[in-house]
Amino acid sequence: MDPWVKLFSFINLAGAIHAVIQAIILWFVNKGNRRANKIMAAFLLALAIGMANGIFNILHVYNKWPALSVLVGSVILAYGPLFYLYVKAIVKSEVRGRPTLVIHGIPFLLGTASYAAFLLIRQAGWTRSGLPAFFVQSPWLFIALLALAQTMIYTLLVVGLLREYSNHVKNSFSTIDRINLG
Repeated sequence: MDPWVKLFSFINLAGAIHAVIQAIILWFVNKGNRRANKIMAAFLLALAIGMANGIFNILHVYNKWPALSVLVGSVILAYGPLFYLYVKAIVKSEVRGRPTLVIHGIPFLLGTASYAAFLLIRQAGWTRSGLPAFFVQSPWLFIALLALAQTMIYTLLVVGLLREYSNHVKNSFSTIDRINLG
């Protein structure tokens, strides 16, 4: 394995450990917006899992436990929804366990299903043709395309939330000279 890949994998491992420590602290903090802290803790844990991918490859963890690739491969699809829900919890102080929140988990579930199907097909030795089979036989491509689309959508949603919040602050206070929305 390339020494640079190993070096960056170990640097990512340090970042993943840092993210886990921050997530633990946020999870147990009893001050401030507790709901937002828990959502950010979940985001940091997802980020830590994604950052540990390189170390998992170096240690050949996927060879021992191929099912772990299902979680790690699709965890990138949790970043956008978790960050969006965090911003929403900060600016709107809501985000309760509503049934509509399940919609944000659908891309992650699709990615997980794609990786799981990939593992099943590989173990069974099946060969299929067509576009669905292509995405099942190449789940990383499906995940990458889904992550790209999801990133664009959630970026627009977060910007919309922040604009709405900015307008709310401007309309709520008579003077906003000392208010820093940064």
